[in-house]
Amino acid sequence: MAELTPDTAVQGIEANYYNITNGEGMPIAGLMVMVDRLNRPVQAELHLHDDISEDRAVLEAAREVAISRGRQLLQARYYSRSSVPMRVLHTYPERAPVTVRLPEGQPQRSREAAAEEGFNWMMILGALAALLILGLLIWGIVRALGNRGDTVQESAPALTVTQAAGDAAVSSDTPASEPTLPPSRNARSDIQIGSRVQIVPGYQLTLRSEPGPEAGQEVGYMADNQRATVIGGPVMTQGNSDTIVWWQIQLDEGGEAWAAANTSDVTLLMPAAE
Repeated sequence: MAELTPDTAVQGIEANYYNITNGEGMPIAGLMVMVDRLNRPVQAELHLHDDISEDRAVLEAAREVAISRGRQLLQARYYSRSSVPMRVLHTYPERAPVTVRLPEGQPQRSREAAAEEGFNWMMILGALAALLILGLLIWGIVRALGNRGDTVQESAPALTVTQAAGDAAVSSDTPASEPTLPPSRNARSDIQIGSRVQIVPGYQLTLRSEPGPEAGQEVGYMADNQRATVIGGPVMTQGNSDTIVWWQIQLDEGGEAWAAANTSDVTLLMPAAE
């Protein structure tokens, strides 16, 4: 006879077993409910004990009690859209049970259990990978925002431009032995001392007491409807990707301050349209 194995010769079915007794507490039947993976009933078997009495009337009464209680138990503990068949079987148990010796060691898992466990691990690994990718994405965004050389903050109705931290200010008369900054791409080359200037429409520029993104203190703002005269400069600082040119200006409304002519991305000061 060929050897039977749990994975190939038989198929395990999940089931719940209930012991049904009469009014005196004597077992009269056993109800076995076979369920699927969602614990939904598929089939039920009611095993009647025919050895409780030799009186046929007693056996018939016990049979009716067992069927009634089996039906009540199914209706009370399970849910299903369709009716569940309950097979009624008669058992004639031997007085002495048959002892089955089992092999020692860990029980073998069925293919279904192994596949389900592998699927669960795949779901866990997929969730961890998604969390890792999300964390890297957030880290990259925070790092990019933190490394910006200069920021442009939107306000209504204009944009307020504040120079972010850069290298120390470098004067235009820096000695030749020290490295000089490259010409600015975004600063207007037609601005010099004595020029009349205004801010590019749509922006509002932060003015400082000293040239540089963190030098001195903020002393006010220049809106796109104001005019000023250049009275000093230029002083260059290193921006994120362009040289920032600073001019000392005197506002028509009064007051002197330093203003950045550009950022690494946009032009801020332009000759005034008189």
